[in-house]
Amino acid sequence: MKEIEQILNDEIDKFINQNPYKNDKTIKGLSNRFKYISENTDKVNNKINKLVNEYLQSNPETDIEKLNNKVKIITKRFFTNSVNG
Repeated sequence: MKEIEQILNDEIDKFINQNPYKNDKTIKGLSNRFKYISENTDKVNNKINKLVNEYLQSNPETDIEKLNNKVKIITKRFFTNSVNG
């Protein structure tokens, strides 16, 4: 399970770091970060789902409920980190 956690965290970090407004602490920057989140939510969810499905194919014994909880926590970082700048 640690393997997929690391892969997902790395992927979320890529999306967070790609936000061109991540260091803009102004109100306009906050607005732009929200816009970035809005425009990239589907991309993030699709990429995470693809990675999870690939992992589950090679690791069918994985506890799905536990994995889903990890995915929720990791994906939430994209939203909160982008908002906080």
